[in-house]
Amino acid sequence: MEMKQVYEALEKVENGADLIAAIKGEINTLNNEAKKHRTAGEQSATKLKSILEAVSVRWRIKITRPKCDMYPVFWTPLKI
Repeated sequence: MEMKQVYEALEKVENGADLIAAIKGEINTLNNEAKKHRTAGEQSATKLKSILEAVSVRWRIKITRPKCDMYPVFWTPLKI
């Protein structure tokens, strides 16, 4: 059943217009609340992305080694 059909059925009931108005008001309230949470989530995601990008840049800078000859290489070739 679609909302249009629900509204049509409620119009036939006593005080149906009041019920329809209450339902539409509640739907509007829920939509506004969902929009508020959605936009807050999008803002949080944007902030998190910028923080992660900043940390990633710092992390890459910290782990970038200077010339390799400064670090000894400890490995032995395989003998076959």
